[in-house]
Amino acid sequence: MAGLQSPEISGMPRSDTVGNHVEDKIITGLADEEYVDRCQKTVALMQDATEADIIKYTYMVAMPSIEATAEHVGLTYSGYKKAKPKALLSFAEFWPDELLIYD
Repeated sequence: MAGLQSPEISGMPRSDTVGNHVEDKIITGLADEEYVDRCQKTVALMQDATEADIIKYTYMVAMPSIEATAEHVGLTYSGYKKAKPKALLSFAEFWPDELLIYD
């Protein structure tokens, strides 16, 4: 009994990998570049410069903290917190496609 083992099934068909991973990465990179370009154009369309800066420095430019972002935009921390929702709505108005806005 010591030499008995379960039968091993070999020679079964396998699905070959047909995807091109390099091509997938290039396509993803292009889509990301198009999305960033679309965001930059939308921010450029925003009429209020402070609101545009809030979007830019909150989401597009790496800032070390919310406080640093508020200071860079020229607002106090509480002023930034109050202005950010309005800036997001303004961004959504200029976005070329429909955006879902959650309250």
